[in-house]
This record gives sequence, C-alpha cells and structure tokens, in this order.
Amino acid sequence: MTGCNELKKGDVITCEDCGLELTVTKACDCSTGEGSCSAEGFSCCGDEMKKK
Repeated sequence: MTGCNELKKGDVITCEDCGLELTVTKACDCSTGEGSCSAEGFSCCGDEMKKK
C-alpha cells in the first residue's frame, strides 16, 4: 500500500476501478502511524489506490 509518507509533491495516486485521481500538493512530514497517516495507505472502491 502507498502510505502518505511515501508520496511527494506532484505524485498522483489513482483508483483502477473508477478512475479517481488524487494529486499531492503538499508532502506529508509524518511518520507511519503518526496522526492520520497509516500503513494501510489510501483506498477507493474497496481497493488500494496505486501510484501513477
């Protein structure tokens, strides 16, 4: 899973089912498990969103 701590400004993650795309405009500076960041990463339509 792609966690927010792995994403950098300009990265895009997408849902392979519905096509939703999210673009990172500001990188996260949290470590995994801190704040709202989690090792589960981002999901949409019940599946993991993939980094483009």
